[in-house]
Amino acid sequence: MSKPILEVTLQNVGGQTSHALTVFDARSRYTMVRESALPADTQVLPYRAPDERRTVAQAGRVRVTGWTHLVISIGDRMIEDYAGVSPDLPGEAIIGAETMRMWEVSIRNDHGHTSVVVGRDMRDPDIIEVDSL
Repeated sequence: MSKPILEVTLQNVGGQTSHALTVFDARSRYTMVRESALPADTQVLPYRAPDERRTVAQAGRVRVTGWTHLVISIGDRMIEDYAGVSPDLPGEAIIGAETMRMWEVSIRNDHGHTSVVVGRDMRDPDIIEVDSL
């Protein structure tokens, strides 16, 4: 099955946005964003030393220098996640398996046409009633 690439909107906690071509890859564990694709003034929690992650790219490794919190708009759906920030990620962003599982994002292939379906939207959370004691 092919890995779909969609343009998504990234929004930081300050409300600034940017657009990023994003690969939906169930073989990648975490969501990662190239540093240059982040919205302006995005706060990044830096690591003391970069963390190296394995990739399928020819070089085989990508540095993750920190983490940030983002709201990601995929079509008319919104999800939120913490994303690893990398200055040398080959693409603009990757949505990984952990995020896909948490937000019920699935990749569907219908006779060569691949689509992304987002099952949960952060604006429509499950409502749990709690009885008072």
